[in-house]
Amino acid sequence: PGSGPAVVRILVPGADAASLGTGVEVVERYDGFVLARASDEAVARLSDRGVTVVPEDTYTLHVNGYVFDTREPIRVPASLAAPGVVEGRVYSLVQFVGPVKEEWKRAVEATGAAIVGYVANNGFVVGATSAQLAQIRAIPEVQWMGAHHPAFRISPDLLSVGGLVDVK
Repeated sequence: PGSGPAVVRILVPGADAASLGTGVEVVERYDGFVLARASDEAVARLSDRGVTVVPEDTYTLHVNGYVFDTREPIRVPASLAAPGVVEGRVYSLVQFVGPVKEEWKRAVEATGAAIVGYVANNGFVVGATSAQLAQIRAIPEVQWMGAHHPAFRISPDLLSVGGLVDVK
């Protein structure tokens, strides 16, 4: 999934982002590194200069044993999928463009939504109304949002087990 430049962590202070040259599109600046989309040529050039460049997985979410790429449709058993329309507060997944900054979390909480827990990579389970979800979707650093399906509350290992299961 996804073509084009790779998302990488370039170990230079965010203030030095302008010195990275062509083929590098800065996604976000941090104190000790820059998150960027970089062409293979740019990665090679930076590495030749002695700059550390590390691949960064910004599209995969890991939810209770389920692992999926947020650029692709999420597949869960139909009987364990979230309903399409729900009134009131629902649980949703929110994924940011990179390692989460405190101000991004505060922006989510400022909508009145509740952050329930962290989800690797760069995501959270959020309890929110549809109006709050619309506000969260408008936060520039939010890369992806989707339903927190009931399937995510059940270990995928249990879905293939027949008969009784002893839970301890």
